[in-house]
Amino acid sequence: MRALVLPIALLCGCTATDGELLRIEPFANPDAGLLDMSLVDAGSSAIQLCGCGDVLVQQALEVDGDLAVRGRLGASGGLTVDGTLYSEADPLGTNAPITVGGLRQAAGIQHGSDLTVLGDAHVGGDVAVLGILEVGGTIFLADDRRLQSGDDETHRRQAPVDAFVWPCDCAADSALADAVEAPEPDERPALGLTAESLANLQSDLELTLTAGRYVFDAIGGPGALRVRIEGAVEWVIPGDVQVDGGLDIALAEGATLRLLIGGTLTVGGPTAMGDPDRPDALEVHVLTGPSIAISEAFALAGHLRAPASELGTSVPLDWTGSVVVRRVSAAAGLRLRR
Repeated sequence: MRALVLPIALLCGCTATDGELLRIEPFANPDAGLLDMSLVDAGSSAIQLCGCGDVLVQQALEVDGDLAVRGRLGASGGLTVDGTLYSEADPLGTNAPITVGGLRQAAGIQHGSDLTVLGDAHVGGDVAVLGILEVGGTIFLADDRRLQSGDDETHRRQAPVDAFVWPCDCAADSALADAVEAPEPDERPALGLTAESLANLQSDLELTLTAGRYVFDAIGGPGALRVRIEGAVEWVIPGDVQVDGGLDIALAEGATLRLLIGGTLTVGGPTAMGDPDRPDALEVHVLTGPSIAISEAFALAGHLRAPASELGTSVPLDWTGSVVVRRVSAAAGLRLRR
């Protein structure tokens, strides 16, 4: 059974330049007639950016690892994904170039610019690309899709398709929610501070948190807060984190931090969290807050998990680590590094 090599225009009705070809491989097992569209088990994948809804970026979106999008995907300045793009967008398509290492697309593609897939592309619907379509590996099409050749001969391949499995966990973590509500243990009294001490900072404050668990009601006020983490620390904030004067969280050598925020995270002052050389040492969980609003420089080196929150930013973000959010709405560029 030979592969079909067809001009792109015959598939999508668009104009192909000389040399533009689409390669359609036969099934590895023609007797089974099965295209494998299954993904990794939910929750077991290290997706670098997981959008549980829309991911909309008005400038460029660059991801060093894998990107998963459950809603609409937009990147006006172009999209570059070094890993695999997992998409449930229906259809997938923007008006700017897209370059990905691999593609797992649950529905069809209607793209108004160039689309480059360096490896394999698995597509569950029709493909229409107005620019140049380049696939370095194999493009697999499913669900009785037609490919017309120049002499009107119809090439049809029919095959059942495995259910598209969403590759990352968008559910709230009930265990962490319980941890936010638990009053004990709490090392904070040993610092000589009350639970309300950080809620309305009127002047700058420096803290050192050694190994243990610390509970503060909220963070807010015009004062800047500088925190040094020494040892393994869990920092619980049941309320909102409103950064106005600035927030700097630095990790000592070997230190780790799990920051649990029960409310919203608003960055209106310069903020830095984590160590770029050790992003795995920092976890930031926004558990129920509906929004993460960023209007000032925010340097993050760690893993942000906020499946109930919309990430909105008016400034460019260049982060190291991973992000899980309900939605992304960025008026500036977004870059995620490993």
